[in-house]
Amino acid sequence: MDSGGIDKGGSSQRRGVSPDGMSQPGAMQLQSLSGAWDALGIAVPAISALAQLSVESLFRGVSLGVAVESSRVEELIAKLSREALALLYAAQEHGVIEVKVTPRAFRAAERFLAIHITNGEDQVLVFQDPQQLRVAVEFLEGFAELCRAGLCLHQLHGEFSLTKAGFEAATKVRREDVELWLMKAQEVNPM
Repeated sequence: MDSGGIDKGGSSQRRGVSPDGMSQPGAMQLQSLSGAWDALGIAVPAISALAQLSVESLFRGVSLGVAVESSRVEELIAKLSREALALLYAAQEHGVIEVKVTPRAFRAAERFLAIHITNGEDQVLVFQDPQQLRVAVEFLEGFAELCRAGLCLHQLHGEFSLTKAGFEAATKVRREDVELWLMKAQEVNPM
């Protein structure tokens, strides 16, 4: 049998399972899949990818540890989509952005990954539309832009913060430039 699980006679065999159906030492057990399934259910791979983007910008020197000149921030803002700019504007006060799913929501588009921004104790903006999945996807892509640009930093789990450059950039976004995109967010009260 070669490393791909094919014996020389051409028949395939499930990895880690002998021809009589018994588990072989070192075989993956179904129990270990439950953790992976749970992680997929809360979008760990997608959140991890966004975290990686933000960390890579840190190592490139885009943000933390490097003095960010105002001209550099202006240059970054000019390259961002309206969705990314709307997220910056919405996060400018508290600087906290959460990327999460709502698994118990009724509609599929509401269960899927979306950007949540807290604006005080009694207001959360959720950038999604229960009728149009496209809205959430566009804002997720806008958030990925912020991560690549070094304007957001992963903190823990699905929580990110603006960086120093992110806070500076947010103050330069004018509400009238992003008003139509801010209107796509749903206001919800935290529990």
